[in-house]
Amino acid sequence: MLKLNLKNAPYDLEVAPGVVFQVEPATTTLMLEMFADAPEREDDGGESHLNFAKRMARRVVLDWQGVCDENGKPVKVSDALIDAALDAYPIFTGFQKLYVNPALVLGDEGNALPASLTGTSGAGGNTAAGAKPRAKRALRKNTPRKPVKGRVSGS
Repeated sequence: MLKLNLKNAPYDLEVAPGVVFQVEPATTTLMLEMFADAPEREDDGGESHLNFAKRMARRVVLDWQGVCDENGKPVKVSDALIDAALDAYPIFTGFQKLYVNPALVLGDEGNALPASLTGTSGAGGNTAAGAKPRAKRALRKNTPRKPVKGRVSGS
């Protein structure tokens, strides 16, 4: 199911207590650009998630509140400061949870069509004939058991 509750104007996102990012909406164009510009994926222990979030934040964060220098003076948004802010784990997880993940889930919601088949059933027709109907049961006939050789019965 596709939910049409998408934002179409910049909005505020509280990524951590007292830290608010003003962000552009996650659009199809943005997501296509993000994936087109993505470096080759490597198993880097989560570093790619951080880099993806940083690249996305550089594109969408327009302004912020609650981000200050070492003297407590508010700083303006810049790529270097966005990277520094996301290096703080609570900021990264807040941005990831509230902006990046919903943008990725939106792509997973699809257009109300079921998922396509995978594996051997997804590509073509059947390669084997169907099973035959079940065979009839054999008639039971009460017959005495035959003695087993070498065994004496009744002892």
